[in-house]
Amino acid sequence: MRDTSLSRCAMRIAGFAIATVLALLIQDGASPAASFDCKKATTVFEKTVCATPELSQADDALAQGFAQALEPLSPTGSAALRDSERAWLRYAATVCRLDGVKRKPRHYSLAPKECLETEYGLRLASLGTAASMIDGVLVRGVVLYSADPRTDPDEEENGYGIGFNTSVLAYPQIDHPRDEAESAWNQYIARRVDEWKKDRNGFVRELRYDDLAFTVETILVTLQYSVASGGVHPDSLLYPVTWLKRQNRPLVAEDVLDRAKKWQEPLAEACLKDLLARAEPGEGADYVKIPAKLLPRVSDAENWLVTSAGISVQFAAYEIASNYRIGLPRCLVPWRALTPYLVAKPALSIPPR
Repeated sequence: MRDTSLSRCAMRIAGFAIATVLALLIQDGASPAASFDCKKATTVFEKTVCATPELSQADDALAQGFAQALEPLSPTGSAALRDSERAWLRYAATVCRLDGVKRKPRHYSLAPKECLETEYGLRLASLGTAASMIDGVLVRGVVLYSADPRTDPDEEENGYGIGFNTSVLAYPQIDHPRDEAESAWNQYIARRVDEWKKDRNGFVRELRYDDLAFTVETILVTLQYSVASGGVHPDSLLYPVTWLKRQNRPLVAEDVLDRAKKWQEPLAEACLKDLLARAEPGEGADYVKIPAKLLPRVSDAENWLVTSAGISVQFAAYEIASNYRIGLPRCLVPWRALTPYLVAKPALSIPPR
């Protein structure tokens, strides 16, 4: 899966600074110039930015990126982006310990300057997708930020963790919905995000999206939700969505495949065959050998992306093999393999337009 937004989980835990992002977005040789008057700086956050040339330049670049992102957006989109910017300022001040509140340093905490450099780089990158034309549709990338101090006694005593529960949820919305189907899709995605906003598991929660595409009959997207709880790797799940425009709803299996034709096992067999064909040398030896073990996933259309190439089925970590580096695998079963199992009147063209 190709990422369309940057992951914060690993960066916050490892403290990786995105200096190269800042360097690309700040003009060479530019003098320090924050987006606000440093003579009027009053908060710890503002004073830190003004006292650090790199951060001052980054702040100016951020203001420019923000203005560029605002330009094409509707009044609703502009208001949402302004809300997101204010939320990010509060978020960055909190997690970088520049909000004036004294807190005990933690094992994984970055120094304020390094932390802020990282957050500026991430915010600059997110503004790059705040207003994007995709397949002729203006899409705004919405990002919700929150950070709440953790009160875990073990962490307090030992200084582990980062000291906060953080949530950064990025998701797409169509800025100028052209019809009822696009408005309904916006509402559906927003409802999905509302559920993740309520999640209190782990201490770093992140939502990203990928595969966004608009066709004549469908809107496609894959949402990736990750939760870090202190282990070596965050727990991540991918949620593909195939939205049917004419029906104003997500696709279900019966829209394309006939239950009476018992397609589940043939789909599992074709899926495993594709996964093995795509495996790296030596990797396939770790894969499951029995197609029936794939049946729970392949039988549920909530794990599908339905495209002109066929049905793509998404799996979770460890469902195909015990090796984590295999990641979150996905198989593709072409339409020619599915032809015997199609319903008489599919809900969309086969292959979809």
